[in-house]
Amino acid sequence: MVSNGLDFEEGLEDVLASAIDSGVSVYMIGENITVRDSDEVHAEEDGDAHGAGDPHLWLSPLSFTQALPSLTAAINKATGLSIDEAAAIGRLTQLDNEINEVISSVSSCVLLSGHDEMGYFADRYGCTVIGAIIPSFSTTSEATAKQIADLKMLAESNNVKAVFTGLGTPAEVSEQLASELGIAAVSLSTHYLNGAANYREFMLNLADQIAEALR
Repeated sequence: MVSNGLDFEEGLEDVLASAIDSGVSVYMIGENITVRDSDEVHAEEDGDAHGAGDPHLWLSPLSFTQALPSLTAAINKATGLSIDEAAAIGRLTQLDNEINEVISSVSSCVLLSGHDEMGYFADRYGCTVIGAIIPSFSTTSEATAKQIADLKMLAESNNVKAVFTGLGTPAEVSEQLASELGIAAVSLSTHYLNGAANYREFMLNLADQIAEALR
């Protein structure tokens, strides 16, 4: 069994624990990459369940390349399958290059997101995340009125062109903020394929959405 780790599977802790107790081998991707911490303080009292660090590692293909040597070895051992590690790394590297080309087509990549999920993407592709409607790694947290007011001021001073929302972002808050700023609220599919045939298509769709909104 392969798990994201980093407290991402908030509703599956019992399932994972039961699998481990039953002797199932569980591979945690988050234990095998360089984990990004947030620039902001995600304190437990603010309702952030992800104290282990940013769990949104799939939003940078190169994050996965760090885990591939140990992941392919674990899969080979558990299933007897022979996975071509070099070929997999090559495909992820090519995808990384394609995403970089898309994002490089915009003059300025300044992001205001639904929750604190775009860090790996921003770090890799030269973007700046000025803030999030939900200033937490978790989609289950909530923002205060003061946080929204402060975010509006940040957006105005940074000439933000779109509010990027996603899973768990309260639509009424994001739409009101976008309306007050006179910009679009763009819904991103960051946690599920949403019609994409595979991971490559999912990531390219995401990059295209972001670039189009920032032009």
